[in-house]
Formats: sequence, C-alpha cells, structure tokens
Amino acid sequence: MIHNNNNNNNNKNSNNNNNTQSTTGFDGVVRQDRQRRKQNFGPNTKQIRKPNNILIDIYGVIAPWTFVNQLKTHAKENIDDYVRENWNSKLMRTIASRMWEQFKIDRKAGIKVPDIQEPNDGNKQDDRNVIDSAICCIRWMLETKYPTLKTQMEKLCTDLWSHSFETGKLKADVYPDIMDAFHYWRFEEFIKIYSYASGPVEGQRQFLRSTSVGDLNRYIANGLNSSGGYKFDPNKYRSLCAALREPKPDNLLYITDDPRKARAAETVGIRTIVVNRTGSDTGKYDPKETQALTVVNTLADIEFINDPNASIQCC
Repeated sequence: MIHNNNNNNNNKNSNNNNNTQSTTGFDGVVRQDRQRRKQNFGPNTKQIRKPNNILIDIYGVIAPWTFVNQLKTHAKENIDDYVRENWNSKLMRTIASRMWEQFKIDRKAGIKVPDIQEPNDGNKQDDRNVIDSAICCIRWMLETKYPTLKTQMEKLCTDLWSHSFETGKLKADVYPDIMDAFHYWRFEEFIKIYSYASGPVEGQRQFLRSTSVGDLNRYIANGLNSSGGYKFDPNKYRSLCAALREPKPDNLLYITDDPRKARAAETVGIRTIVVNRTGSDTGKYDPKETQALTVVNTLADIEFINDPNASIQCC
C-alpha cells in the first residue's frame, strides 16, 4: 500500500510539473501574451488567418500622407544651408553644372528662367555670389516644379532628407498604432514583415530608422522595391512571391491603403487588408471601392488566428 501511495504522489507531482511547464518557458510566455492581447481586441476586430509574411505600404499605413508635405517644407526651409555646406560635393557640382547648361539652352529657346551667375574664368566655384545665385535658382525650381531638371532636384532633396534623418533634424511621423502592431506581429506571432515602397530599400530603412517612435527596422526583415513601377500591376506581386520564394501566394498578406493595389495583389492569390484611416489623411473610401475586400480603420483591429495547439515557431 505504501508503494502504491508513492506512485500516486509521483503521478501527481508529474502532472503538476507538466502544468507548470505549460505556463512557463518560451512557449508559456508567448501563450500568456497572446491571451492578454486577445482580451484587448474590440468589436471591430477582423480575424485573419496567420500569414508567413506581411508586405506593408509605408505611406497611408505606417506614416500619414501628410508627411510628404512636411518633407517638401523641410527641403525648402533648409536648402540654403545644405547647398552652402555641400557646395564642393560631387552631387552638388554635378547639379550646378547641369543647371548652368540647361538655363542657357532654355534662355535661347525663349523660355523664361532666372538669371544665374556662373563661375568666372578663375574657376572660383566657391565664390559667394555664384553660390547665392545657384541657391536662388534651385529655390525657383522647387517652387515652380521646373520639369527639365526634375530628376536632379529629386536627387538633391533626397540627399538633403537623408542628411537630416541621419543628424536627427528630421523625424518621420508614424501612426500611433504602428509600434504595438509591429511588436504583436513580429515578436508574438513571429511573422516576417517587409516594407514595400517605390523608393530604394536603403531609403526605406533610413526612413524607418528615424521615426517619431524610434527605430522600426528591428521589426522589419527587409525592404522591397516596386522598381519605380505602379503597384496596380499584378505582375509586381508575382515578382514579390518569387523574390520571397513563396510558392503559395495566400501565405502572404499585403496591407495597403489603396483598394486598387489590394485587388491587383489578390489577382495573383495574395491575401490583403485595406487600411482606411479616418480623418482627412486618406478619407473614407466609397463602399463600392472596397466591396469584398477586408477593411480596417486601425492596425489594432487585426487579429491573427491559428491552431491553438500548434507548436510555436520562431522566428
């Protein structure tokens, strides 16, 4: 009898140990985090089958479109100092040389452009009057959106913004739901997140590194570039599946602010969510535009579901 009691006690201890292990350790902590989060989901929550990867637009989803205007204002307010400080850089010299040449051509063609002072025969390109004249012309091109040197002005502004991001003079505004959503997706559900934009990957990473809530790159697996093309082309999304080596498109989830992009992605089998932010930033879409699409007003309304008994995979 004593032997049997010992066996019973051992069985009880074993069961207690198993129960303890189920709520501790890595799996236990993650399950507790998921349970707490589940309690916070509201009535507007959309339950979405958990994807392997998330593709997410930057403007309209991570950052408001109004930040584009802030970037333009920042460029206009800081262009004078930038040109003076970087006058001897290769980029600045190339732009100045192209500007002098193009203005001559335009003036001969009868196009009204500002007067510009070129370097004198002594080749003193750091002459104050030459620099001041170049600044006035650059400001004129930014104000008038002068088309002929559009590419050069874009390069100039991009370099200015890059420098401002690096020095902390410029911070990217992001929506207040971003930090918590990224933490949930990446560190609780272990979903890989890819930013998707028309700009170069390094530019995306720099943008996400310098935000109002800190560095978001710790959540991002990588950036994806649409290679300058429109995101309304289904072939763009076929290329993404190939780039991510994903044989099943429905294992990808694309989060965008534009129903047209969502429909293009769904054409190739990628699942989508349209984020329809409230207020004047994106405005309300007509229900006809979002018909049959999954729509949320905030990333906090996205709940991922999977088999609760499945083992937790990292990362």
